Amino acid sequence: CHHDGVVTLLPEVAVDLNDLSGQLGGSAGADVDVATLRQDVLPDWPEDWLIATREWFRQIRLRALEALSDRHRAAGRMDAALGAALAAVTCDPLRESAHRRLAQVHIAEGNFAEALRQYQTYRGLARTELGLPPSPQFRSLVGPLLARPLDRPA
Repeated sequence: CHHDGVVTLLPEVAVDLNDLSGQLGGSAGADVDVATLRQDVLPDWPEDWLIATREWFRQIRLRALEALSDRHRAAGRMDAALGAALAAVTCDPLRESAHRRLAQVHIAEGNFAEALRQYQTYRGLARTELGLPPSPQFRSLVGPLLARPLDRPA
């Protein structure tokens, strides 16, 4: 319905974003399809009023993907854990916690070179894009994989 410049939906109209946010239960993350969590809110719409909603959903979906990766890794479902972590990194390549999840999956599978490669990938991105080093938390995760300090100057 349209009245005085305001658009309202009839009660029988379902809003998939509301349904999805209810399924996610905050940041806990339900067993939602990873492909669904990769999607932006109305990506082809340029309206400014969508900015806050897009950011709200971006944060919810990133937390849900990370929680999903953690749950799958804890249950030994490494393919699913890897998929959720990769989706989180794809959604936000500068989000360190997503890169850490990916490294944790590699470590759990015994793929230590992959974990180190993920650390180095994030390290390069963070330095180039943000001027920041990885957090001590990330360094301590991969530090035991090396016989030398990670951030020693060459």
